Amino acid sequence: MKRTAFFAIGVLCAVVLTAEDSPLVKAAKAGAAKRKQVAGKHQFVIDNDAVKSTTGHITMGSPTLDLPPLPKAQTASPSPKVVTPPMSPAERENLVKRIAELKAERDKLNDQGDQVYSDEGNDDYLTKRQTEIKKELANLERKLAQPPQ
Repeated sequence: MKRTAFFAIGVLCAVVLTAEDSPLVKAAKAGAAKRKQVAGKHQFVIDNDAVKSTTGHITMGSPTLDLPPLPKAQTASPSPKVVTPPMSPAERENLVKRIAELKAERDKLNDQGDQVYSDEGNDDYLTKRQTEIKKELANLERKLAQPPQ
């Protein structure tokens, strides 16, 4: 029994050792061998023994010429302040009314966008108009926030 087991194990080991590689494995091994022996490149590993056995010299080159000085930075002159004429109470009232109209339109468009079918029927139009309203509201509120002079 022991003899048969040893014989079977020996045959299996011999088969495994003598088995040929598949074409893919052969190609991979050939590529790895080529990478190891790349023409024109020296294979040299720097370790402690290599450093101890070689001698080297470190030299400093001649100092480079000094670079010309940088040009002086130009000081930015203060930008002139734009003086806007003061807003009359009627203009302020018109701005407040326009802001209220835009907010109402924005709310209406938001409600239409939430519904499955809206009067406008075009989601692209709703999105574009909401973006326009947002920009216009920001401009009007900025104008309104300017202190009256």
